[in-house]
Amino acid sequence: MSINHRFLALSLLLILGISDGMAEQASNISIVLTKKQARALEATAATPQEHLSLSVYYREQARNLGEKVRYHEEMAAMYRKNPLPFDGKMAVPMQRHCEDSISDFSKQEERATILAAFHEEKALGARP
Repeated sequence: MSINHRFLALSLLLILGISDGMAEQASNISIVLTKKQARALEATAATPQEHLSLSVYYREQARNLGEKVRYHEEMAAMYRKNPLPFDGKMAVPMQRHCEDSISDFSKQEERATILAAFHEEKALGARP
């Protein structure tokens, strides 16, 4: 993992107003989880550090999904102004494709944000 990713993860936690104790734990995070690692850890997470790792993973996922939403919003606006010619029976208008993608990515972003908040609370010991 690059130093930039570590600083990004630590900065994200500090910006979100996590307590000093959480900031100390954040410095113990040595890797960013892969999707496979996150799924495995989701079922077994017990320590604050494991929950904090999952929180960082889900915050990163939410950020990536938010970027996809913004990209598709820009593309949908472009296709509204300049629609492509309808080509064939099964062709899907690109504007509708972008709007469907916006809906899907927005739902996924919301879910990732909720999971990140849940794991932050678990790391703080706020929930049993």
